[in-house]
Amino acid sequence: VEKAILEYNRIIFLDPECAEFYKERAQLYIKISDIGSAIANLRKSLKLTPNPETEHLLSQLFFVKGMIYINEGKVPLAMDFIEQNTQRDEQYHYLKAFGFIGVNEKVQALREIETCIKLNPLNCAEALVLKGKLLWSLGRVEEGNNAFWEAYDYKPQHKDVQEFVKIMKPKAFKWHEKAVKAIFEEDYKSAIHLINKGLQYYKDSPQLLLLSAIVNRKTENFEGALDDLERASKHMNAEKVAEQVSLQIAYTYNDIGKSLFQEGRYEEAIAPFNEALNFKDNDSGIYINRGDCYRKKGMIELAMSDYQRATKLGAKTSDLNPRIATLYCAIGIGLFNMTDYNGANFEFSRAIHYNEKEPEFYVFRAKNELARSRVSQAVSDLEKALELSPDHREANSLLASLKPNSVPVAVPNRIKVLMQKTKK
Repeated sequence: VEKAILEYNRIIFLDPECAEFYKERAQLYIKISDIGSAIANLRKSLKLTPNPETEHLLSQLFFVKGMIYINEGKVPLAMDFIEQNTQRDEQYHYLKAFGFIGVNEKVQALREIETCIKLNPLNCAEALVLKGKLLWSLGRVEEGNNAFWEAYDYKPQHKDVQEFVKIMKPKAFKWHEKAVKAIFEEDYKSAIHLINKGLQYYKDSPQLLLLSAIVNRKTENFEGALDDLERASKHMNAEKVAEQVSLQIAYTYNDIGKSLFQEGRYEEAIAPFNEALNFKDNDSGIYINRGDCYRKKGMIELAMSDYQRATKLGAKTSDLNPRIATLYCAIGIGLFNMTDYNGANFEFSRAIHYNEKEPEFYVFRAKNELARSRVSQAVSDLEKALELSPDHREANSLLASLKPNSVPVAVPNRIKVLMQKTKK
């Protein structure tokens, strides 16, 4: 390297106006740790030809040399040297902060660090760690903790940050255990208080935020629950709770949909159920809930599709069959109104197959049978409806109007009118 430097000395003597030669000689001085000579050469290079890359390298060398002076205890010399750096970037302010720390000017150091963070907010983990330590030394413990948690957001693997987390996690976990007990006892007010206590130690603890989301969801503060889950997602991978966060997001959107459904806002409820399925597409209950919305909107094919998907996912037949039966009945009514009595009979029979305890289905099929002039079959269905519901007014009225072995001429038209009245 020394021989190369001597050669560059000769070249520069012959051509002293070439900026690139000074820059290259500076690189050689860096290799032998002669930072002062490297800085002098970069300054000369910039004087001849301004260059952003050269300016950045010069700024880095000022930082290195300044840190060397500070580590040697030569703080006044370091402060003078720092001011020679014409670039007022984040490294300049970071170095000045160290200089002020060296002369015990902590408040001034804190100002410089805050300026450093503002200049480069996306790459400021080191500055945040220093800020946290300064705040602790000034007795501002909670603010110092917050600075460390911010550093954790940017660089969780930072050695100082990991040590901090190792200390704070157990403290937060104690409050987590107490909050779980309060939730189990349905004491949600106490649970939120305990969760907030824990968050003072671990600002964005995914475990604590999951509990907060559960409480907010159970108390129908859905917006608060989603905010909690968004915060929890920041560290869910590091804490290995990504699956739990996804599940809670799904459950929250599902509960939003259920709330809208209960208010009769069926169309609006579909969107949150869709979101829920984005996070948990193997939940039969969510498909049933969305299917109910489609059913209420008269979207029979979509409702049937969701119910069938729920069936494949293992939903209980006791939950699904009455819903599927209602859809087949609706199809039957539509076919009846189009005078497709054979088709209607088939659909009413399917409805009864899925729910044989619903008297309305037998009444509808009885009306259809009368339209087909099949009185005995109609009587049989009406008797079954009354067996299930003895006070069923329409079944009693129809059965009383029928005579054995005769079919009143007006019956089919009368049945059509009755069917129109009961159309859903």
